[in-house]
Amino acid sequence: MVRNDVAVDDITLATILSGHGQAGLEHGRVIHAFLLKNGFLLAGKIGNAVMNSYARRGDVVAAFRLFSRMKVRDAASHTILINGYLKLGLFDNARAIFDEMHSRDLVAWNSVINGYVKASRIKEALELFKQMEDEMVKPDEVTMNSLMSACAQLTDLQLGRSIHRFIRQQGIKEDLFLGTALIHMYAKCGSLMDAALTFSKMEIKDVYTWTALISGFSVNAHGHEALRLFTQMRKEGVEPNDATFVAVLMACSHAGLVGEGRYWFDQMVRAYKIQPKIEHLGCMVDLLSRAGLLYEAVEIIKEIPIQDRVIPYKTLLGACISYGDIDLGEKVAKELIKMDTKSHGVFVLLSNFHAFAKRWDDVEDMRNILRRSDIKKEAGISNVEAVG
Repeated sequence: MVRNDVAVDDITLATILSGHGQAGLEHGRVIHAFLLKNGFLLAGKIGNAVMNSYARRGDVVAAFRLFSRMKVRDAASHTILINGYLKLGLFDNARAIFDEMHSRDLVAWNSVINGYVKASRIKEALELFKQMEDEMVKPDEVTMNSLMSACAQLTDLQLGRSIHRFIRQQGIKEDLFLGTALIHMYAKCGSLMDAALTFSKMEIKDVYTWTALISGFSVNAHGHEALRLFTQMRKEGVEPNDATFVAVLMACSHAGLVGEGRYWFDQMVRAYKIQPKIEHLGCMVDLLSRAGLLYEAVEIIKEIPIQDRVIPYKTLLGACISYGDIDLGEKVAKELIKMDTKSHGVFVLLSNFHAFAKRWDDVEDMRNILRRSDIKKEAGISNVEAVG
């Protein structure tokens, strides 16, 4: 374009820059140099596009350098830099840019709230939402989607219902994404009735919506109902994805349906061309272990990468205790010890196994390891009070 003496305007350059983000970072630097050399003012759409090209590729230093030199910065300029920082987990930097904004638009608020939620910094996300309310900024579906994710992480049903009431009072549309988030939240909090009611009121449902409900019933040990929903989903022409099959295999495990679990695992691979992931294999280990098919579970574990075998081995060792298989349990225990795990739960399980096998010296060894080491119990997430 330049070689052929074709005029390049701001809109053309902004379009080129917005599309180049997936290319190499060096490409962005070349375009930046071209703009400077040809006297383009790095402000407005062009400045934001250049800054975005850096931020999307993780070079927030270059993005901030450009930001600090821009004579005119709009809300988009700030939000681009905020998102760049959040992507790298630099929350203090992101918050500093957000706090210095004179006029914060909804996109900026949503970016920071969502960033906090994704990082499980729930208290800060809820405090920011409260501040958003105080400043009379009207939230939208995106805001509420983030808050539903926050409630799901907290498993705080009271807070979730409170925010759902707020959604209705404010007339915020429960679109496909927000509806799915609501179902996930209610299911995660154990309120399957609320989840099913929300699902029934949705006019449009996609595979993620169905999967959220199926998964909710599976996780809450209602395997038969989860499988009934799976059948209904397929009748309505919705094709399952890999997450759906995780929920289905989990449902089979909780319901003790070994044959059906094997069938759907096979169908997933053959009919739906979905390659098994760790989650699918883990569900099969759980299914077979619960049913006492311990050596079949061992064969499934062999398909899992070594570094990801701790949880499947824990499942299998627990089953060895339940079914009284000391020989296999000994082998599994050795594998867990070999992996040099720092998990408190693993050492407790190993201690329980040795107690079951009446190996009291080994029980004492496990207890001594726990006392001497820095192994801590896995921490949970504390609830925070409702906002507003």
